[in-house]
Amino acid sequence: MDAISGDLSYITLHPGFDAVCLNIYVLQTAYLTFRQYHGQLTNDENKRHRYIAYRQIVEWCWVWLGRHVRVRLPACAVTCIRNAFPALDGQNNDFKFE
Repeated sequence: MDAISGDLSYITLHPGFDAVCLNIYVLQTAYLTFRQYHGQLTNDENKRHRYIAYRQIVEWCWVWLGRHVRVRLPACAVTCIRNAFPALDGQNNDFKFE
């Protein structure tokens, strides 16, 4: 069962989206937990915030997927996160097809 229910056209319209995925303090706290288990990410703060924000939306929507299980994030959420934490070089290459 998904953690979010209701009929929303865009996940970014949900009242909790900003608090869960864009709030800098929430992302910093989530990163501290991530770092305990997985080690330090890049020193590029915006890239780190994007990565953690993507993880936050997955956990918020699907709770837990399991290792090597991937889902496609809603384009509106990816765009919103990228706009909030832009790449310094202007190129967002966060996703790589495997």
